Amino acid sequence: MKRIFLGVICLLVITNTILGAVNNNPDKLIYKDKTAAIEDRVEDLLNRMTLEEKIEQLQNRAAGRTDEIDEIFKGKSFGCTHDMSKKAAECAEMYQELQMYMLTKTRLGIPILTAAEGIEGILQNGCTIFPQSLAQGSTFNTELIQKMTEAAGEEASVIGIK
Repeated sequence: MKRIFLGVICLLVITNTILGAVNNNPDKLIYKDKTAAIEDRVEDLLNRMTLEEKIEQLQNRAAGRTDEIDEIFKGKSFGCTHDMSKKAAECAEMYQELQMYMLTKTRLGIPILTAAEGIEGILQNGCTIFPQSLAQGSTFNTELIQKMTEAAGEEASVIGIK
């Protein structure tokens, strides 16, 4: 009787271990599976993130030069970045390098959001600056303002801001 009981217990432990390994596979990155439900992806990512990583996702870190990326970011994934000291073409190159760094050199490979001030156009060297919003509003020309925002959006897209 003891042998049967011990056999059943061993069988249950082995079965539970195997099923647990299949169902809780830490290598299966649901958050990177584009076919998974968004809720499942978010839950999986949040469960994998440390408190420090969650706090870093709330921060905006200035980007710097492409040769400074590793020194500035140190393998950490911040939520947002900006740079106002470069020309638009330099900024585009740096954002591409930084995005690749975030995807391949950080623990979870979370893409970084790129940002620039945009209320009067893209505030980046070499981009078009439009009049302030008060001056825009005083034109009472919504079609002109629409064209202005579309132009700013196109410039942002060119330098990697989506």
